[in-house]
Amino acid sequence: MWYLIDEDGSTINDSLFVVDMAEQNTIPDLPSTRHGGAYELTFADGHAESDKWLAPSSAWDDGDSPDPDWEKMKSETTVKK
Repeated sequence: MWYLIDEDGSTINDSLFVVDMAEQNTIPDLPSTRHGGAYELTFADGHAESDKWLAPSSAWDDGDSPDPDWEKMKSETTVKK
C-alpha cells in the first residue's frame, strides 16, 4: 500500500489523489513527471519506488486502449484478494 505521491500541478484541486479503478482509462489525478519523467511512490512498509513513464500522459485521457502507465498505477494501488 502506498501512502505518499507527488501530484502533477495540473490536477491539484483538493487534498486527495484519486485512482479510478474502472476498466477504461479514466484518471482524475495525475502523478508528477518532474522527477526525470518518473513519479515516486512511498509505501507503508518504508520502501519507495520510482516509476518511469512508458507513454505520454495524454494517453491516460484517451479512453480507448489500456495505457501501460495507468495499468501500473492501478496495480500499485490495489492488492489481490
